[in-house]
Amino acid sequence: MRKFGAFALIAPTILAASVIAAPAFAFQGGSSAYPTASSALPAAITSKLDTKNATVGEAVTAKTLAETTLGNGTTVPRGAMLSGKVTAVQSKSSGGGTASVTISFDQVKPSKKASPISIHGMLVGVAPKPYLSGGGASAANLPSASTKNTMMTAGETGQSIDNTASSGETVATGSDLKNVTLASGTLTSSHGDIKLDHGTRIAVALQAN
Repeated sequence: MRKFGAFALIAPTILAASVIAAPAFAFQGGSSAYPTASSALPAAITSKLDTKNATVGEAVTAKTLAETTLGNGTTVPRGAMLSGKVTAVQSKSSGGGTASVTISFDQVKPSKKASPISIHGMLVGVAPKPYLSGGGASAANLPSASTKNTMMTAGETGQSIDNTASSGETVATGSDLKNVTLASGTLTSSHGDIKLDHGTRIAVALQAN
């Protein structure tokens, strides 16, 4: 009887402790945030995409064009791999003459041996692949140095973006693709389907959530 009485006293104590601890554990599990960066990551697409036949969930990959340091101190080198996917898409025919596509990036892998880093990346810039002829690049096909390269508003990206990379190429914010606009991470065109070829330049802003 004494043993049973002791157990009866201990059991409620353990139960009460677990009830108190549970909310704290749940809070810790949901308190993490994605790493950010003071500059958007310039990158070149290594896959292909066409709104004529693209689907939601379709993979999009890109390789960074410059070294970037994240807010947590992690260095993302030139040549790091970005992984993302199509989150919304409509072809010109399904959109009544307007094509659009939204792409988000959820991982960056600094090197082949490194573990991937979870990110929340939003498309803030796009430009055609530079066309190299002879000894130089065609100015008509390079990202323009217009006012598109200024800071984006906090309402569009959740943070101010200085798109100057520490080394390597930079990609202007906004769209330099002919007849294609970019707003809130979505590319839109009323002149035909949108094609992102291998080598298309992009700028990806990292958001905390």
